[in-house]
Formats: sequence, structure tokens, C-alpha cells
Amino acid sequence: MQRFGFVTHPARVEDLSRRFGLARGLLPSLVEGVGRLLPPMRVAHLEEIRSAAGPAAEGWVIGCPLTARQFASLPVEFVVNKVLRSVRLAEKFGARIVGLGGYASVIGNGGLAAANEAGVAVTTGASYAVAAAMESIGQAAAQMAVDLSETEAVVIGADLPLGSACARLVARDVKYLSLIGKNEARLERLATHILHETGLAARTFASAETVLPQADLVIVAASSLDSWASGLRMTEALLPFDPAFLKAGAMVCDLSAPAGAPGDLQGLERLRNDVLVFEGGAVKIPGNTGSDSDWLNLSLPKGYTHAAVAETLILALEERYENFSLGLEITVERVEEIARLARKHGFAVSGFHRGGRLVDSRQIAAVKVHAGGKLSA
Repeated sequence: MQRFGFVTHPARVEDLSRRFGLARGLLPSLVEGVGRLLPPMRVAHLEEIRSAAGPAAEGWVIGCPLTARQFASLPVEFVVNKVLRSVRLAEKFGARIVGLGGYASVIGNGGLAAANEAGVAVTTGASYAVAAAMESIGQAAAQMAVDLSETEAVVIGADLPLGSACARLVARDVKYLSLIGKNEARLERLATHILHETGLAARTFASAETVLPQADLVIVAASSLDSWASGLRMTEALLPFDPAFLKAGAMVCDLSAPAGAPGDLQGLERLRNDVLVFEGGAVKIPGNTGSDSDWLNLSLPKGYTHAAVAETLILALEERYENFSLGLEITVERVEEIARLARKHGFAVSGFHRGGRLVDSRQIAAVKVHAGGKLSA
């Protein structure tokens, strides 16, 4: 049986109290202070997950007791060391590849700092996250009755790794494409690359507000912490944008946070009930995931997981014990490869999610009604 590990961390102080057994009612600063002192710990053992192709894997979920806020505010060296200790704990249990979840996948040059010191393979799951997002966009477009070939798309954070990969892939399907980011040179290089690959002439902008009113599809692939980890100061973050600029009926794919972490667009649907907001593809896991599967699901319904978790599991089932998605680059070739391996092992993008829940047909119908009312007004 193949063996893998996955490092997760609490998104908020409340999660730290609940998941790690700390006393509730304590001051948030005190809870985070205790978490800072705690060592990483095993929080779940996933006994057997069987591939549709036959192989099986077991895994260990390792809890790194730092909140998302601490990942952004504590010294980078301290946080990287905490992540590295989490990876090494998974290795002690027998894991041969370890996935980095949440902001553990961002800190230290996209996981490279920890991977360089680890004795096992490491992946961030970013390649399959992109593949699943692209599939979920296709499914969302079908349910919203949107023809992608006639669509105007905007990618926010196109100068960052996740956004760049998304832009190259979505350029194959849409009619118009705008690339948003702060690094003009990176955007221009990406636009040239897209032109050579697809023939589509993408436009580049420093701000999204100019193009959002015409956009049928918005991919948000950068967050404040994402930008900071890639070299920008926190004050130079690309998000949030003004939701008033969004087109009625627009689809917004929110990839502003890694699996299990809070994104920058929390509450957007409360401000704009006429847009469809979702956080990428929900991945259906083959077979029975066992009693500890809520750690694998990361708040999604039983039997589902985030793409970043799925990538780690797929690589273990395939016996690909290598650093797969790592560093500040995501290649289209790796995205396509992991998507192929996912299909081989019976993993499938089945719908899309928001806030830990699958987006259902009633929610989509409500968005279409609200959008129709504004468009006809």
C-alpha cells in the first residue's frame, strides 16, 4: 500500500480551538500564542483509499497549529521551520510524499524552502487545483447557459503562478481575455505566450475595474498573502476589487486562497446576489474514505475533497514520489498530466463549491433570476 501525508492548518482562531482541543473562550491572541508553542501533531489516519485502477493508499493528516494570520505575520523562517517539522512528522509515520495545504503551500517560495530540507517528496497540489478549476468553469458555464467561446474573461493575478497557468488554459476557450496584475513585464510576457499558443490577443491592465463591467468570467487567482509570498508587500495586494463593477450574471471563480484557507472574496455573494461565486472544482474521491475522512474533505461533503489534497493522493497511488507542484511556477504540462492521472484513478470534478458546500441548482437558479432582473431593468 502506498503512503502519503498532508499538512493542514487552522484558518482562524476558532478552528485552532476546535481542531486542536484548546479551551474555547480564551482571547484570540492567547490561543494563537499557545498554537505557536505547540508542535505539529497527527490529527487523522486515513487507513485505505482505493483507486479505480486498483492500487490503494493510506495517509496521515498532520496539523500545523498556526492560523492563516500567523502565516502572514510571523517571521518567515519560523513558519517555514514549523511546516518542515510537519512534513518530517508525516515522514516518520511512513509517508513518501507530503502535500502542503492552506498557506503552507505558499510560504517559502511556494513550498520550496521546506521541500529542500525534507527527506520525502513534497507537492502543493497547485497543478490539479488549476485543472479542477478549469473543469468547474466549464460546468458552471453549462449551468449558467453561457457559451465560453463568446465569453470575455478576466484573470486577476495573472502575473502570479496560479493566475498565469489559468490564463494560458482559459485562453483556449474564450473570445476575449484581459490579464490583471502589478508586474507589467510578466503580464506582457504572458500575453505574448498566449498569442503564440492560441492566437488570442490578450490585453493587460494594472487594475480590474476597467474591464470587469464587460466580463462574463472572472478568475481571481491572487490573494494578499499570495502577493506577499511572491515578493510584493502586503499593501500592494491586488484584492479586493469593488464588486459594484461586476457584470450581472458574471461567473467568479475564487482561487484567492489554497485548500482549506479563507479567500479574499468572503461575503461577495451577499453584496452581489446576481453573480455566481465559486471556489473551484469539488473532487469526488473513489471508494470509501473511512471514519477520519472529514480531515480529507476539509469541510466539503463526505466523499469529496479539494484538488490540492487529491493531487497528493493521486501521486501516491501512481507511485510518483517526486516534487510535482512546487515553487513559483505552474506548468500547463503538469496541469494536463495530473488531470490525466486523476481520471485514471477515478477522481472526478463533480460540481463546484463555495464556503465548504457544493453549489446546487437552486442557488444557480436564484443567481440567474437576480441577474435577469438587473439586465432587464
